[in-house]
Amino acid sequence: MIQRSRSFPASVIAAAIGGCSTAPSAAPADATVTTTTDAAGALSSDGGGADAFAPATHGALPQLPNQGGPRLAHPQLVTVTFAGDPRRASFEAWAQWIATSRWLASVGAEYGVGVGAVAGAVQRPDAAPATWTSGDIEAYLGRGITDGTIPRPSGGLGDALYLVYLPSTTTATATFVDGITGVSCTDWLAFHGEAHASGLDFSYAVMADCGSASDALTPLEHIEQAASHELIEAATDAFPVTRPAWQLAVDHDDAWFSAFRFEVENGDLCEVPSLTWREAGFVAQRVYSNAAARAGGDPCVPADGSAPYFNTSASPATVLRLAPGASATLDLRGWSTAPTDDWQLTTRVVGSVHPVLVFGARTLNNGATTTLRLTLPTGATSGVTTTVWLYSRHAAGDYHAWPIVVTVL
Repeated sequence: MIQRSRSFPASVIAAAIGGCSTAPSAAPADATVTTTTDAAGALSSDGGGADAFAPATHGALPQLPNQGGPRLAHPQLVTVTFAGDPRRASFEAWAQWIATSRWLASVGAEYGVGVGAVAGAVQRPDAAPATWTSGDIEAYLGRGITDGTIPRPSGGLGDALYLVYLPSTTTATATFVDGITGVSCTDWLAFHGEAHASGLDFSYAVMADCGSASDALTPLEHIEQAASHELIEAATDAFPVTRPAWQLAVDHDDAWFSAFRFEVENGDLCEVPSLTWREAGFVAQRVYSNAAARAGGDPCVPADGSAPYFNTSASPATVLRLAPGASATLDLRGWSTAPTDDWQLTTRVVGSVHPVLVFGARTLNNGATTTLRLTLPTGATSGVTTTVWLYSRHAAGDYHAWPIVVTVL
């Protein structure tokens, strides 16, 4: 439901930007907890030789079910900016590109989403407020659509998506399902939602200007990538709260759902790491594909196919529920789609409880197995849930992730 901020806040770690964003272009850091390798731990392998290569058996990647809600079959994009925003032309050009892009055709097809169109753009004469809420934004859009100062697609609102770009001077607070709230640039970079305002029902997305930059992406490209995340999630899950479509079913026993916490959509599942697609001078995020996941390859599309996909699954894949001071041992298994170099196992903890992690081995390859023993601190607070992201890493920017989730009893 949201694109998370790159600091992985513990307060709102879920949502699919629908969900939100992690540290896409940076190499994952080891957890700031005690992580060691068990001297007695042995790495074993059931992988075959190079002449008879086959991906090893492993835990299954998730499948996003269609829960039957509406989608935007041909997204009609309306760009909304505010007085004095110097990036107006850039945002409008990005919309012109993405509506008919190869990216949208590729990532949307299996979800019933085809090419779209630009239905309008407006730069509002007023400045965006210094503080705003998601409810305020919905009411603002509803009034503008009703009085004609914000464009309405000629075909109606059924496929409409309003893309609202906030300036850096605005701090917005969004309220999500179950009353969960998050603040722009602290908890999220962008989010999408459903609006029921001024007697109208429509989809919208909000992008914050957080000044994010990295070696791989400029600040403008970070916003473009966040906007693409929200666009495909809105298109495939237009009313995510009242009439969900393509999103994981609520299952608090499932580690994939619990790692994101709510409204887990196809943008979220390719957020860790967030992977960039470049086309025609613009960027977008790669998106989760059920078909690619079932096929056992890289689940994030479009995939360039230039390198094997590799990852490490953890068993059990259910949420661990442990008392303070208690331990659990998980079985880890590596797999890849073709021969590749060994990869290193690293971790990142998202949450207020930092368990002690002890690996049997820290290097894997296709078919290799090891263990991870997780022990909660004796003073861990009851009811707190923490996610340990298990990274399989070759190098900075070349890694894949698997969630391990533990709830303190």
